[in-house]
Amino acid sequence: MNATADPASQESALATHWRFIPDAHERLALATQSAAGPGLPDSLKTDDALVPGCVSRVWLHANSLNGTLILSWDADSAIVRGLAGLVCAVYQNCTPPAAAAHHTSIIAGLGFDRMISPTRLNGMAALASRIRELAAALS
Repeated sequence: MNATADPASQESALATHWRFIPDAHERLALATQSAAGPGLPDSLKTDDALVPGCVSRVWLHANSLNGTLILSWDADSAIVRGLAGLVCAVYQNCTPPAAAAHHTSIIAGLGFDRMISPTRLNGMAALASRIRELAAALS
């Protein structure tokens, strides 16, 4: 995504990009495979990087580089890693203050809220909340 875009613009671009696939199950599979990212080395999968509120283990790291938020993540489930990647893509490369202020609805915007379990939905909400907390701390 664009380093000068704000989270709302990035979220809109992601939704537009993935909505062209009419079948929701195919959209979910392709979007989560595409957004999964490279994961993290075992050395970064520490307890302090775990996102509280996720049933699956999700690790998140946030840094600021030249005034932009840089996120890296991993999960012990492939679909959760992909869903986490979609959430992270909304905030990636935005300024920390903009990321801290944005509440994403990308999962619902793509219709995935009707397809994944309530525990996964809660986990993605917890991830977005943790991203906002970390971004606020970097502001």
